[in-house]
Amino acid sequence: AVSVLTEPTRFGGSLDDLRRAVACCALPILRKDFLVRPEQVGESATAGASAVLLIARCLPGPLLAELAAAARGCGLDALVECHDEADLERALALPDAAIGINNRDLDTLRVDRGVVLRLSPRVPPDRVVVAESGYDDPEQLRPLAGRVDAVLIGSALMRGGDAAAFARPEVRR
Repeated sequence: AVSVLTEPTRFGGSLDDLRRAVACCALPILRKDFLVRPEQVGESATAGASAVLLIARCLPGPLLAELAAAARGCGLDALVECHDEADLERALALPDAAIGINNRDLDTLRVDRGVVLRLSPRVPPDRVVVAESGYDDPEQLRPLAGRVDAVLIGSALMRGGDAAAFARPEVRR
């Protein structure tokens, strides 16, 4: 899949970026943004997204479940991002959601690649698990073998010249 940042203020993204990615790529497209309203999920579907990122830490109370239901209603997959056990429990309560485990603490922006290794065993084997943040070198993917289904890699691919070479170490759960 291709992850497209659409957040304009901090990341300079837009829905037009998403539309362009959809127009030129046959892979599924994830809208990566701070979604907080069901209308944003609907506009993601209208723009051609296949999935939306829902950040558990940013979605208090029943809002996470509401946005996941909105995604399902629009025919989109939801990738629910977690950083700690409390986030993970909320994400696991959503039966259709893929589980993203973010090594980056959004409060401090520090990265600890041990987060994925610590939380991934708590995810049932029938759920999709995506490791997120902090992978700068293909060798760092090796400990993920057998633990996750996918890795969300952004900055390292943008800085590097050969995305295929980065992804060569097979990481299968």
